[in-house]
Amino acid sequence: MMHNPKFTGSQMLKLLFAAAAPFLFAGCLALQGQSFLDNQRYDEGLTQAKTALAENPGDPDANYFAGRYLLAQEKPEQALPYLEKAMRLAPMDPDRHFWLGVAHWSLFDYEQERAEYLRALALDSEHISANLYLGHSYMDSGEYALALARYDKVLSVDDLEPGALFNRAAALDQLGRRAEAHEALLRFLSRYPDGDLGIRATNMLNDQGDFTYRNYILGRRTVPLRSIGFEPGSTRFGFDVRASLDVIGAMLENNPALALHLVAYCRDHAELAKARAKRVKQYLLLKHPDLEEQRLLLSWFGTGETISTAAGEFVLAESFNLITRIPE
Repeated sequence: MMHNPKFTGSQMLKLLFAAAAPFLFAGCLALQGQSFLDNQRYDEGLTQAKTALAENPGDPDANYFAGRYLLAQEKPEQALPYLEKAMRLAPMDPDRHFWLGVAHWSLFDYEQERAEYLRALALDSEHISANLYLGHSYMDSGEYALALARYDKVLSVDDLEPGALFNRAAALDQLGRRAEAHEALLRFLSRYPDGDLGIRATNMLNDQGDFTYRNYILGRRTVPLRSIGFEPGSTRFGFDVRASLDVIGAMLENNPALALHLVAYCRDHAELAKARAKRVKQYLLLKHPDLEEQRLLLSWFGTGETISTAAGEFVLAESFNLITRIPE
């Protein structure tokens, strides 16, 4: 599992004030440093940091930000000496230890990576990034119980942290605690039902035979959405279906080349399946009046849908699928 560091997530640094001009310049750097990172202005930030270092090689902020910019540019070998010096100059700052750990991870030095995260936590036990990436380190080495403890710690500080929510579910799954993993996956997807983690979480949920969420292939994209469902025996939409249909409608609107087959399954009730396919088409056309009707093709079956997952095949008595229409 790759750590995928977020270069804009560190805590705000304290400013150092002094009377001498070089230190005033460094103070300006500390004020602007995070802004350069947030706006991905790495070259500009690095130039300013190196100017400050030419005036004062012992400036902890200039060393720290120079290392951060180089790390963001995927140059960990060059970043490491700056981050090491920044840590030596300000050893009581947990952020310095955390980012030094990230640099060691980038250089495949996992022992030193973990050591720096632990040093950061010794200074600040609630440091979110250090707890999170220490959890990732434990996951990488198969120490799932220790990873789970780190993710739980993160969520005690920030209960919406996406990396901790997803990886907590993954750790529980690896520990064989399936019911808890299932609950954790639903919790994650209720908050973050999109992106790569959303796709992975949906696959894990489907592997357990739960199709509350599904990965729909829309054009060239795989989009995890809450499943399109209906109230029993009717064409009334089930819980939160409109949110999924609104995403689909927006994609159709933004991509004029996209056309979809709306496919309904209803075992032993082909007419109900047909009515449900028509209901979805009607909703999309009403919400998006400029959408050409011929871009929405209807299909329906009086059978269940067979779905293949990594864990095996499942047959859903009632379901709804979307299939991208291939141009003739």
